[in-house]
Amino acid sequence: MAQFFNTLMNLVKLKSRRRWRIAAGVVLWIAIASFLFARVHDQGSRRELRALQHARGWLFGEQVKVLVQFELPVPAAVGDPVFFRSSESDLTPIGEVAELAQDGSAAPMRQGLTRQLACRLYLAGHSSGAGGLDDRCQVSLITVPQTAAWVVKTLLPKDKLLWIAEEWNRTLLEHREELFQAISPVLQQLVGDLQRLAIEDLPSAVERHWEELLAIGQNFHRESIQNELLPSLEEAAWPILAKRSQPALDAVGKEILARLPVWGFTWRFLYQALPLTADDYVKAEWQRFVDQDVLPILKSHTGDFIGALQDVIAEVSRHPKSSEALRRSFDRLLHDRELQHQIRLIFQEIVLDNPRFHRTMLDRWNSPELAQAIDKLSVFMGPLMAKIGDAVLGTRGGGITPEFARVLRTQILEKDRRWILIESGPVRGGPVGSGHCFQGQVASHE
Repeated sequence: MAQFFNTLMNLVKLKSRRRWRIAAGVVLWIAIASFLFARVHDQGSRRELRALQHARGWLFGEQVKVLVQFELPVPAAVGDPVFFRSSESDLTPIGEVAELAQDGSAAPMRQGLTRQLACRLYLAGHSSGAGGLDDRCQVSLITVPQTAAWVVKTLLPKDKLLWIAEEWNRTLLEHREELFQAISPVLQQLVGDLQRLAIEDLPSAVERHWEELLAIGQNFHRESIQNELLPSLEEAAWPILAKRSQPALDAVGKEILARLPVWGFTWRFLYQALPLTADDYVKAEWQRFVDQDVLPILKSHTGDFIGALQDVIAEVSRHPKSSEALRRSFDRLLHDRELQHQIRLIFQEIVLDNPRFHRTMLDRWNSPELAQAIDKLSVFMGPLMAKIGDAVLGTRGGGITPEFARVLRTQILEKDRRWILIESGPVRGGPVGSGHCFQGQVASHE
């Protein structure tokens, strides 16, 4: 009997302790909930407690279901997040895509192309008011392209890129003497290697493609030079050349006429006409006159002819028709696909597929000169690269940067690649109710 009473008392004590624990837990959770509700309704801490407001919306069902209508079909999926951003707050989650709608009703698919999205919005802390959600808000579909260019642009925004450029320039200017001393020998040897390879391998590569290059040159000469460039240059240059060179030609003509031996040519012509005489007297006298008189006269006016030619070239280059023809000719040559193809093949033969080039570059990479240059550069470039890495990726103590975190979420975790963005419009509106339809637009990635 005594043992029975002892057992009964132990059960009573156990149930009492359990009741106390349950009561203490209830009181604790009520205190936490009261504190959170008080903080949520505290307008002075509204910015800092957006997460609590969002959790309140999830827990207590303060939500509406709205439609977003797009002009053209857009890619979307059930569960895509919806974010809200006002002029005075950061980007905060406010809901998600609940259904892909079609003519106001739910579509059977969970992802794909659609023109209507049914979004479930949690309004705690975002109801209509100063900077809040209203029926005049602007809605956009944001997509993140999965490209290396987006990764680079995200990791290096404009302000950070400017800071890196300033740090880079400052470091190089402070250590420019050490930089030149370190890389000058390596660059000289590298240029010498490239020059030697080009001299040895380029002629044979060009010779293998000579027929194709010759056909390209003939086609360019026929279509651009003969049919377009020469006629336009002749039309523009000939009047300018005649006008500009006339004074020099008149001066040369007067000096030649003044020295022309008329009597000498006359009697030599008459003597050459007699029987049994040679027929080269006039020709010999003309050659002597050209060598001793005409050429010195022309040489003395070389400056006048060069000046006239420079003026002609300058005026022709300013002539609209000739300059446009010259520009079109160069553009046609530079953008000729066949020429680009042949240059690419030649570059591939002498660089990409050339074992001699690969061996030369490998030997240069393993050279002691390059190793010494890297050691010298690492003294001041190492701290700079570490500083840039901390700014772009983050530090052990401070954590990763927001930009790097966003890249990790989109590229590694495959998160936040597409979402709906709601922003406050320029004009205040009324409250948003269930069934309200927003006109959406497709925006570029942020």
